Amino acid sequence: MGHTGEMGPTGEMGPTGDVGPTGPVSVFPAYAFRYSTLLQTIPLGGPIEFENNGPTLNFTPISSSQLRCEVSGVYWEIKTIDSLEPNSCALYINGLLAPGTWFGANATAQDIGEAIVVLAAGDILELRNQSSQGGTIHLAPLGSGANPSLGQTTAAFSIFRIG
Repeated sequence: MGHTGEMGPTGEMGPTGDVGPTGPVSVFPAYAFRYSTLLQTIPLGGPIEFENNGPTLNFTPISSSQLRCEVSGVYWEIKTIDSLEPNSCALYINGLLAPGTWFGANATAQDIGEAIVVLAAGDILELRNQSSQGGTIHLAPLGSGANPSLGQTTAAFSIFRIG
């Protein structure tokens, strides 16, 4: 047997193979929707109560005002509160005011606020009356000649995992 000769030129590229299967999704979905149709009187610092739970995945309602996160991640939250007086409400995480979640309205109006928050599995969420004008707020349907006996929402809270 003689010695190995020089390497020849590279041949033409072969055909492209089939596309492989999609890998696993790295973000576990998590979301919750809670709402109330009740007239509520909420003292300064008191929680907003939610007697209704909508679609919920990877959150656990632990009381009418508290919700436990089951999956760590980055979340987008939005809240709407209908009050008969100036009001402001905020999201609390584990009993502490979550920065950037305190919004309000200076008249009989909807208090609407949204924020992006980072949650750990086990964190407890709660919306509270942060009102700086008058203390106690009264949740009631607003506008359109609303009739509270028809079930119009007085408070709503939604949260979605985005990362």
